Amino acid sequence: MIQRTNQTPTIQAPGIVFGGGSYREAATGEPVWMDLVAAFPQDERTPADWLRALFVTCVSEGNQVPFHASLLKDRILFPDELEDRTFENGVTATVVPLHFDLCAELGTLLQPERYCVQVSAGRFRSEVIVLEIN
Repeated sequence: MIQRTNQTPTIQAPGIVFGGGSYREAATGEPVWMDLVAAFPQDERTPADWLRALFVTCVSEGNQVPFHASLLKDRILFPDELEDRTFENGVTATVVPLHFDLCAELGTLLQPERYCVQVSAGRFRSEVIVLEIN
């Protein structure tokens, strides 16, 4: 099982960043915890608009079957979970840390296979995480 790190990844500019490296392993049927932080520019959309556009995609390398899910669904974020930050380039962004179980968000148990996982919102994309389910 991938253990939840409870450590918010560091973000240096607007975008989406995963914590914990680009390769993960997990056992079939176990939670796959993901930690990420997203920073969205305030001059392009409201924080609520960015958050509604936050999706996770998981694609099986073997058969290319994609799984997609909205990360927020009916989750409520409170103002104390959001942080306004001005980055070195002068852009002010709303920073949101998110911790989630990938399988729960996708609504499925992932079968033994190698998957590529990415989170996106508007023009922003996270790095691709390779996930090996044993």
